Amino acid sequence: MFQPRPFLLARVSSFFFLLSPSFFPLRLPSETNVCYNCVDRHVEAGLGDRVAFLFEGNDLDASSTTTYAQLKDQVVKIANWLRANGVGKGDDVTLYMPMVPELPAAMLACARVGAVHSVVFGGFSADALAARISDSKSRIVLTASAVRRGAKPIPLKTVVDAAISKCAMGAESHKVERVLVLDKPEAAARSEIPMMSSDEDGGRDQWWQDSLAQQPSEDTRPIEWVEAEHPLFKLYTSGSTGKPKGVIHSTAGYMVSSKIFVFFSNFCFLFRPFLFPFRPSPAPSFPSILSPTPVPLSSAPDKTFRNSKLTPNPPRKTPPKNDK
Repeated sequence: MFQPRPFLLARVSSFFFLLSPSFFPLRLPSETNVCYNCVDRHVEAGLGDRVAFLFEGNDLDASSTTTYAQLKDQVVKIANWLRANGVGKGDDVTLYMPMVPELPAAMLACARVGAVHSVVFGGFSADALAARISDSKSRIVLTASAVRRGAKPIPLKTVVDAAISKCAMGAESHKVERVLVLDKPEAAARSEIPMMSSDEDGGRDQWWQDSLAQQPSEDTRPIEWVEAEHPLFKLYTSGSTGKPKGVIHSTAGYMVSSKIFVFFSNFCFLFRPFLFPFRPSPAPSFPSILSPTPVPLSSAPDKTFRNSKLTPNPPRKTPPKNDK
């Protein structure tokens, strides 16, 4: 039985896994958890009041900040909801959500319970979503009621319903047991969202805010410590050359590469505006908050920050158009 180990030992173990067994036949036993390293250890170190996420919505006046202490409370509640619905180590969870702080919080919650999450771009069709749900055999889907990209509303929940129906009717029939829906009233009213929440429907659909309000802010079970090579998440290919293929990223290996990315990013800080154009996305969530460094999240159509009060760097200026 491996004992829970800190990030450093898991990092060393992951390094030895990359080397040939002929040189290092003895591999260091170690266990770790991405969520603990991204959230808990910073709160325990007294950094709970530091900003973890800087968020700007589709509208310029819709912005917020999330501290590490607030993030931990949210992650623990999501993790407790996942545990209550039978999600555990090695289970797959599909995330079909917009660019909101709840998305990386859900990613961290999956890591906290040892589940393997798969983030599906919120602009994909029902067919594309169904292919990814069927391949990963996810019993749980996390989504939002709807989202606005510019002036265009995108009915995410309607797309999820269509995808689940396609999964059930496919050659390899697969049933989704639970759908957790984040209410986005600025995009669509609750009365406009079809919900299968009755007893006859098995209570499949649940509102995010209502369900998490019933969950305690303390872990109902201990953090799930996993092996260094335990799958962290799946990232599916576009499927343009055939069926989408899920690329699995391991736990310790991803943490090691994340730390290297942040190190070189900080080393090249003076040249970052030229080498790394500022494009907020959920991908830097784990690398940045491992440090800890604030993660920018934007729901704007062009994924750029427009509110200088929330922007770590000044907003980029658009060059004037040449009318000649």
